[in-house]
Amino acid sequence: DALSPGKPVEVGDKWSPDVGAVAMQLLNLKSADTVDLAKSTAELAFVSLEEKDGLDLAHVTGTITLHLLELKGMKFQDPMVLTAALDGMIRTDPTVPDGSLHTELTMKGESPVEVAPGQVADVSISMRTVVDRSVESVD
Repeated sequence: DALSPGKPVEVGDKWSPDVGAVAMQLLNLKSADTVDLAKSTAELAFVSLEEKDGLDLAHVTGTITLHLLELKGMKFQDPMVLTAALDGMIRTDPTVPDGSLHTELTMKGESPVEVAPGQVADVSISMRTVVDRSVESVD
């Protein structure tokens, strides 16, 4: 998983996963060439360890900011900024998928885009999406 710290962490620890790998996973990309990696960031934090129904759950929060150079074939002259705010309860045992994740995605920006040879259109994007996922094991 691209968001993993890659090593054991303790409550209060923060980490910055590989933003290219995060972009590829989050946007289902084959490569991160369509993202300005120098301006993009990803930071996550292990907030607390909680017990629910006998399971240890890690409360993890984070923010991912991606400066998109291209999306779905549209090449932006000025990057569009996609921000993902994450708040999740993740099972500490990786063999058990229990957990939940609340994600708020926002994307904003304006950019000229070449829509046909010699034709440029001004594109303005402003969107907000909220996604809640939950997984529970069945005995």
